[in-house]
Amino acid sequence: MARTVSPRTFRMKWAVTSWIEAITGMLEELQPNLFEENLARKVDFGHTFSYGLETRHEAHLLHGEAVLLDIALSVLIAQARGLLSEEETGRVFHLITRLGIALNTDILDPYLLWQSLEERVQHRNGLQRVPMPAGIGNCVFLNDVRLDEIETAVKILKKWMVVTNDEIYER
Repeated sequence: MARTVSPRTFRMKWAVTSWIEAITGMLEELQPNLFEENLARKVDFGHTFSYGLETRHEAHLLHGEAVLLDIALSVLIAQARGLLSEEETGRVFHLITRLGIALNTDILDPYLLWQSLEERVQHRNGLQRVPMPAGIGNCVFLNDVRLDEIETAVKILKKWMVVTNDEIYER
C-alpha cells in the first residue's frame, strides 16, 4: 500500500535534516579548535551584532531573533561590498519571508550595533573577524566594517521589513 506524505510531515523531515546537517557542520568546525586558537570561526555568523541586541532587549527578544537580525544586516553589508549578488540577497530574504518570521526592526540602533561589534573585537583578539557570506555557502572574515555600513544596512532592513511584516501579518 502506497503511503502519502503530507506537506507538513515533509517540511518537518526537511527541517530536522537541515538542523542535523547544521549541527554536524558546526561540530566539524569547532572540534579541531577546542582551545579557540583560531578566532575566525564560521559558527560566529549571526553572533556579532546580536550580542548587543540581546543584552539590551533580553526581556522581549529571543536569541534566534537577535541572530536572524544579525544575519540580515550581515547579508546587506555583504551585498553592498559585492560579496553577494542581488539575486543571492533576494534568496536569503525570500527564505525569511517564507518562514513567516516577522522581525522587529524598531530595536535596531546602529550605535548599539557598533558597540556590540567593538565588544566582539575584544573577544576576537583585537580584530573584528566578522563572518560574512561570500556567495551562498561561502564565508569570508572582515576586519574593516564601518559604522556607516551598519547605518545603511539598518535603513534598508527597516524599509524591507515594513513591507514584509505587513505581508506576514495578513496571513
